[in-house]
This record gives sequence, structure tokens and C-alpha cells, in this order.
Amino acid sequence: MRTFMITMAIFIAHTLIAFADTSEFEGLYYPPGDTTGSWTCSADNLGEYGGALGIKNDIIHGTEWSCQLSSPKQAEEGTQFFGECSAEGTEYRDIITLRKINNGLNVKTPDGELEWRSCVKDAAETSSSSSWVSGYAMGVSETKVSNDKDEAVIFSCGVGTSEPLVSIYFETNNSINGPVALIVDGKAYNFEAAYNAIEMDTECAECMKNYVAFMRTLFNGSTMTVVPNRSVPLTFTTVGASNAFSGEICEDSGYSFKEADVDCTFFVEKRVMHKGKCRMSEDDDIINFFTQSDIEFFIPIHLNDNRVTATGYWNGPTGGNHAHSNLGEMKLVGNCWQNSQNSICYRN
Repeated sequence: MRTFMITMAIFIAHTLIAFADTSEFEGLYYPPGDTTGSWTCSADNLGEYGGALGIKNDIIHGTEWSCQLSSPKQAEEGTQFFGECSAEGTEYRDIITLRKINNGLNVKTPDGELEWRSCVKDAAETSSSSSWVSGYAMGVSETKVSNDKDEAVIFSCGVGTSEPLVSIYFETNNSINGPVALIVDGKAYNFEAAYNAIEMDTECAECMKNYVAFMRTLFNGSTMTVVPNRSVPLTFTTVGASNAFSGEICEDSGYSFKEADVDCTFFVEKRVMHKGKCRMSEDDDIINFFTQSDIEFFIPIHLNDNRVTATGYWNGPTGGNHAHSNLGEMKLVGNCWQNSQNSICYRN
């Protein structure tokens, strides 16, 4: 009888430890620091790069890692869980703290803190309906939407040229010249096109005000129709647009572009990764550093509202195409964005 009672106590204790109610945090997410990746937000690719991050059935899925969560308890930073984890075939244990934030989730582990943004649309809807993709090179982003007629609209913007670039280019069998209306859910915005392109005059305040208003409507709409003056209208879904543009310089930023060549020093985990020339560009809420060396590092600093604290990212020790590695919360001290382990300092 005593043996039976001990066995039952162990079983009950194990059951209580294994149970964790993660319903408050369940959902699909993506990393805001990745300015080049096109995340599908598809549940079929949970935990895969370019698919989705998320929490499902008490399991948290990061990029190529996952943890079974148990033993929740409230902590000052949020809800703390015990994690039985695995990554690339290695098993380990971690303490993981989750906290809901505006438009997403804060994930804290012993390695640091991550910010995940909520996927706007249902995963199945996004993966099947969305045809938005994005890329980033030499200071210019391109975000493209296609339809089933092999027509496309490409949004380009950045500081990769001597002047700020903001343009919309149309891929269609018919030439688009003259007045063109971009209509989102019945709301029309009028532009002027030449040779299948709308080139925005960034010095024209009214022009940019019209463009920014259009972009805001685009992010919240469902259908975009391009109505040229003398051509057949083109129709596209807007599902996935907000995710495709997220983190890009194209996103509603006021377009107060600044750029300069500077000397910079970049530390990761107190190790010098670069010391020398950098190209620094700035808009309203992101400061980007591009190192000019054999390995090209990209360091976007996402500013908080106070503009003296931020979250930093970089494209990894080999200079990858995606700035998905988190440098953590950083603070501006003089000409340095820094924390206890990482920093990017610059001078003109």
C-alpha cells in the first residue's frame, strides 16, 4: 500500500510539473529584426527559418529550436516556464520567460531577450493567399506582389543611391504612362507614372504625404487595384503586405532620410567584429550601419519612442543576408549604441 501511494504521488507530481497552460501566448509570430526574410507565417513551417515562430500545445518553437514548457509561475518579467529543449540534435534545459507586448511577444532565455511580432493573418490564409516577397541589398529594399496573371507591382525605397529612392514599378504586358490610381478597398490615391514606374519626389511634402497615406491604407486593406489611364486594371491581394514591409525602410517612417560615411567600431560579446569605415543611414525609427570591409555586416538599430533606447540586430559572424541575430536592448551613450556585451560606436 505504501509503495502504491509513493508511486501515485510521483505520478501526480510529474503530471503537475508537465502541465502548462500557454493558451495566453499561443499563436504564430515572426522576428521584426529580419529586414530581408519573407516569413510566410505558415503553421506548416513552424520553427523553420522563413516559416513561422510560435507556441502550440505547450511547445515554443524558435528558429531551429523548440522547448516543451512546464511549471509556469509568475515573475516580475512575465510568466516563467521550465523548458525541456532541443536544438540541432542537442537536448538541454532552460528557463524561459514569456510576456505579451504590443503586437507580439517578449521571449526571455538565459541567452538574452527576443521580440516576436504577431502574424496578422491566420496562417492558412496567409500561406495560400499571400504573394508578397521582399529583399534588401545595398541600402535599397524591394517588396513585390504578384497575381495569377503574372502581373506584379514592386515597391523600392532606401538610400542606396546618392538621393533617397522611393518608387513603384509595374510589371505588365501593357505600358503604363500618365495618371494612375492605386485603389485599396475603394479608396483611391492618384499618382503619375512614366515608363511603367512611379518615381516619388522625396522633396515634395504633399507627394510623400499622399504616398504614406496610401501605404497605411495598403497595410490594413484586403485588395489593391491599379487603374492606369489607358490600360486594363491590375488587381492584387494585400494579404501579407504588412508582414512583407515590416522592418523595411519603406514602412511608414516619414521618410526623413539621412546617410553618411563614418568610422565605426562594432563589438559582439565584447569581441571586435569590425573597426573602420561604415555607411550609416537613418530614418524616423531605424538607424542602419553597413560595414565597408571584406565581411559586410549589417546592423539595424530599431529605436524606441524615446530614441535613446533601442533593440539591435545583425547579420551574423559570416555576414549573412538576414539581420536576424539579436544584439539585445541597447542604450545610446555618446555616439555608442551599447549594452554589457555588444556595441556599435561611430564618429564622423
